[in-house]
Amino acid sequence: TISETGKRFESQDFLLSEIESTIKSAYSSKSNDSSNNLNDLSPLKRVEKYIEEKYVVRLNEVSGKVEFKNLHEDSPYKEVNEHSLIRELEHNNIKIGLPKLISLLQSDFVTVYNPFKDYFENLKPWDASTEIDFIDKVCDYIPVKDIDSFRVQFKKMLVRCIACSTIDHVFNKQVFVLIGASQNTGKSTFIRWL
Repeated sequence: TISETGKRFESQDFLLSEIESTIKSAYSSKSNDSSNNLNDLSPLKRVEKYIEEKYVVRLNEVSGKVEFKNLHEDSPYKEVNEHSLIRELEHNNIKIGLPKLISLLQSDFVTVYNPFKDYFENLKPWDASTEIDFIDKVCDYIPVKDIDSFRVQFKKMLVRCIACSTIDHVFNKQVFVLIGASQNTGKSTFIRWL
């Protein structure tokens, strides 16, 4: 007990009450909290803690793939290989079945990431007075009868595409159609290039 331990170390300079207080403080310390000990956690919490301390994990909502990168290195994101991750966890004495790992990686444990939103939200503002209008520049290469009308509709089409890819519940009810008198004029190639 605390009192018996305290009596062994009690002296004139180190009173029993001080010893008991020190021991109680040590046992209530956060560093002795079992949640900090990986072995005292549930198997699922052990996996979460291991992943959080080593990786940044995200769900790419465009590709539908779970991606990760090392938290402590400047490395690019790559697709998670669940089998390799299970192997890594086993090498670190953390056991979890593949179905549970896949369930974890498809849960709200993983942050959702949209590369389109990320790209457009991180662009610097465009300055029409000093910067090139690349949409107008592309329009210059397309032979049309009414270039002014085409420019307006082409810009609208591109803005609608961006809105559909970055804003939930937005849909495009307009159709942008390229027509030509014959086949092999580059219509499909142009759309794929865009």
